[in-house]
Amino acid sequence: MTRNRNNIGLLLLLAGIAVPALGQTLASKTYLMRAENTTADSSSDVLHTCILVYADGKYRVEHSLQGDTGKPDDKVYLDTLPDEMMKDLLAILADAKFQAVPAVKGGRGVVQDVDSLFVMVPREHNLQSFGFWTTKERKPYQVELKPLQVWMKEVMKRKVPQAKKEAANNCDPPEVIYRTVESEKTTLHPE
Repeated sequence: MTRNRNNIGLLLLLAGIAVPALGQTLASKTYLMRAENTTADSSSDVLHTCILVYADGKYRVEHSLQGDTGKPDDKVYLDTLPDEMMKDLLAILADAKFQAVPAVKGGRGVVQDVDSLFVMVPREHNLQSFGFWTTKERKPYQVELKPLQVWMKEVMKRKVPQAKKEAANNCDPPEVIYRTVESEKTTLHPE
């Protein structure tokens, strides 16, 4: 049905008939940001850390260390950001240079020197999502990414008790819902 509607709209536009322009907008912002970092060292230990920050300032941090045993040691932490840290995060996410980081996902095949960074930020009209498997891949964007990485390190330093009854879920974010909106009428041949 949607495909047919889009085709009809395209035909009407090509015929010079005014049609509504459709776009999407964020219906509700349930979270501000989700980020994860994974590092692997030569001893085959893998440390995975993720953070999910909700719109109300609450956040979830998970640390998972997996060594030779194969069974990860997961720890979950839940807390609320202090006002200053929340303001800092909002400023980082609002920065035009940070918003311009492209959706790059490298790391095909075997990746050496894993030090990954993956980030998702719900924006007004789309989901900004980018990821880098190594520091070398993200080097061209280091200026744009450094404030977020410093902010994440500061959050990780906070003394927060472990939420022992909380199961790890890889900081699974709530679903982001966008709605289709109708804007001004658009014609190919205005009269």
